[in-house]
Amino acid sequence: MRPLVTGAAGFVGANIVRRLQASGVDVVACARPGSDPWRLEGVDCEVRSVDLADAAAVTALIDDVAPDVIVNAAAHGAYSWQTDLAAMLSVNIAAVDQLVELSVQRGISLVHLGSSSEYGRQPVPPTELARPDPNSHYAITKLAGAQLVCDAVARRGLVAVVLRLYSVYGSWEEPARLMPTLARAMGEGRLPPLVDPNIARDFVHVDDVVDLIITWMTAPVIVDDLPIVNVGSGTQTTLRDIVDTACAIATIDAEPDWGSMPNRSWDTTVWQADPSRAKQLFGWHASTSIEDGLRSLMAFVSSQTRYRDE
Repeated sequence: MRPLVTGAAGFVGANIVRRLQASGVDVVACARPGSDPWRLEGVDCEVRSVDLADAAAVTALIDDVAPDVIVNAAAHGAYSWQTDLAAMLSVNIAAVDQLVELSVQRGISLVHLGSSSEYGRQPVPPTELARPDPNSHYAITKLAGAQLVCDAVARRGLVAVVLRLYSVYGSWEEPARLMPTLARAMGEGRLPPLVDPNIARDFVHVDDVVDLIITWMTAPVIVDDLPIVNVGSGTQTTLRDIVDTACAIATIDAEPDWGSMPNRSWDTTVWQADPSRAKQLFGWHASTSIEDGLRSLMAFVSSQTRYRDE
């Protein structure tokens, strides 16, 4: 296996690269020029600096690396401070179209990381057949990218899967995000500022996500009827549940200061995956509990200067 991972300097991309490299796989990491490669420090693999918006550079990269599988973990707009629509259109749609075209032409299989945001607000856990109702520029562009992959599978013989990730957390996550912020505060015996306690997410540990990605990379399953798979725990967890768990783990007696941080525009009280198709197709389920995931993240955060400095 000769994989190329785009978005390799990001949270999920770096975890994929690290796992593949640790397993002895000859992986090539692709990161955006100017990105901070701190998540890849100490990783013994080739790192290429290529702008996915540069079609000629991407073609040259793939022709030079000659991968047999591409994992597209590149995205723009997932964080609240990423608001540039032009960048979303470039990374989430145009770059995907280029990767799809090259994969079809050169017989490369493709893992495309989608987002649960593509579904928008749903009253029940959506299956992959649910009608998407994206409610942000990020969600709209991610859905368009996923549709490009699905179209190439249906009409052009592309071997690919779209993995719609729910709320992934774990080692190497962006330090300012909820779970690393909470883990850092736990290590200091306190709680951070918090939003509405009823805000809910379907949290899935990054190790479980990488397990599924590598399972498909090792033995690609052609699901040309619907190459979309939800990747979540199947359990909705409220912020109150998370904080209660954190207090129990770290023996914190402080009262949560609910509402001391404003809700984000996409926050909702209903957010849950239906991961039954992942189990049916791949025998996969999320095996890391919130308790184990938070304990692991607290230990990781305490060992990393990057998180202590936030």
